Amino acid sequence: MILLYLFTFLAGLTTILSPCIWPILPIIFITASGGKKKPIGIAIGVSISFAILTLLVSYLLKIFSFDPIIFRYIAVAILLFLGISLIVPKIMAWFESGVSKLSSKFSHYTNSNSEGLWAGLVTGLALGVVWTPCAGPILATIATLASTQILNTTIFIMIGAFTLGLAIPLFLLALFGNKITNKTKSISKHTGQIQKVFGVIIVLISISIATNFDLILQSQIYKIFPQLSEVTRVIENNKIVEKELEEIHKTLNEEEQSVVCRADQGRCEATNKDLVSSGKPLEVGNKAPELTGLTEWLNTDKEYSLNDLNGKVVVLEFWSMDCVNCVDVIPHLKKYKAMYSDDGLVVLGIHTPEFKPEKNSNRLKNAIRRYKIDYPVGVDNDYKVWKTYKNKYWPTIYVIGKDGTIVYKHEGRDNYNQLQTQIEKALHQL
Repeated sequence: MILLYLFTFLAGLTTILSPCIWPILPIIFITASGGKKKPIGIAIGVSISFAILTLLVSYLLKIFSFDPIIFRYIAVAILLFLGISLIVPKIMAWFESGVSKLSSKFSHYTNSNSEGLWAGLVTGLALGVVWTPCAGPILATIATLASTQILNTTIFIMIGAFTLGLAIPLFLLALFGNKITNKTKSISKHTGQIQKVFGVIIVLISISIATNFDLILQSQIYKIFPQLSEVTRVIENNKIVEKELEEIHKTLNEEEQSVVCRADQGRCEATNKDLVSSGKPLEVGNKAPELTGLTEWLNTDKEYSLNDLNGKVVVLEFWSMDCVNCVDVIPHLKKYKAMYSDDGLVVLGIHTPEFKPEKNSNRLKNAIRRYKIDYPVGVDNDYKVWKTYKNKYWPTIYVIGKDGTIVYKHEGRDNYNQLQTQIEKALHQL
C-alpha cells in the first residue's frame, strides 16, 4: 500500500498538468495578491474543499435525489461573480470588505496578524467547489469508495496524499502570483487593468463551462499536447497501481462501480456489472445486431433499422454527451457524412449515458445543438442496444458493411485515418 500512496501523491502533484484544472489557475494567480500568507490560505482552502466534496458528494447523492449538474451551475455562478468583481472595482471592494469582516470574527481565535491567510482560505474554499478534476483510476477509486460509504484508513490516507500533492503546485503558483503582483513595480502600476483582463478571461471560462465548450477545449488540448496524457499513463496506469487498485475494488459491491476514464487510452470504461454484458465481445466479421430497444430517435423524423439500411455503409458511434473523448469524435463523423453520404454512407449516433443525469432528454437535445450534430441520434437510456453489442467503452465506433457485417471496430478516440480508410474501403465493396 505504501507504493499506492506514493503514486496517489504523484497523481495529485501532476494534476496541474491536466486541462481540467486550468480554468482555475488564472484565478489563483490574480487573487493571490495581498498578504504574505494568502498563497498558503488558497492552497489549504482548495485542498480542504476538494477533499470534503470528494468524500461527501457521492454519498449525498445516494441520500438525496437531485441532479448533480447543479454543482456545475454553482461553479458557473461563482466564476461569474469572481470575474465581474475583477472587472468592476466596486464589487471587488465590497467582496474584500466582506472577507475582512469574516476574518475579523475569527481574530479572537487566531493571530490578528494573519497577513491574508483567512482571505486566501475563503478564496481557496470557493475554488475547490468550482474545480471538477479529471478522474483517473486513482481518483475514481476514491470517489467510488466514498459513494459506497467505505471510509477506512486507506481511503483517508489516499485522499490526504492526493490533496497534499495537489496543494504543492497550487501554493507555488499562488506564491508566484503574490510575488509578481506585490513586488514588481512595473506591473503593480497596472494592477487595475490586469485585474480587468483576468476578469474577462474568467467570465469567458464560466461561459465555456456553462455551454460545455470546456470539454471541446480539453479534447483539443490533449490532441495538441499528447504528452499530458502520457504523464497520467506513467503514474496511474502501471502494473503496481493497477494491482493495488484491483485489491481495493474487491471490497466494493459490483453494483456500485460505474465508470473509469483514462485519458491516455482516450476512452471511459464501464465497470458496473449491469452495464457489461457477458459473453464474447463483437468482432470484425460478426453480423451487426439490430438497433432494437431504443427509447427514441432525435435529430430525425423517422426511426432507423439496419435491415432498412441494407446496401448502405453505416458508421455507428456509441457516445455520451459529457464524455470528452466522445465529443472529440463528433467533428470527424460530421466530416465523413459530408464527404461520403452521396456514396451511400449513413452516420448514426447511439447515445448511451455514462451517468444518470445524461438520461435527461432536454440536456441531450441541447448537446446535439451545441455540438452541431447533423446526423440521427438514437437514445439508448435502457442500455439495450449497448448490451446487445456487448460494449464496454465510450466511445465505441463500428463500421458496418453493405451486407450488414462489422468491417471495423474501435474503442476510444483517435485512429481517424484508419477509420476513414475503412469507410472508403467498405463503400467501394460490391
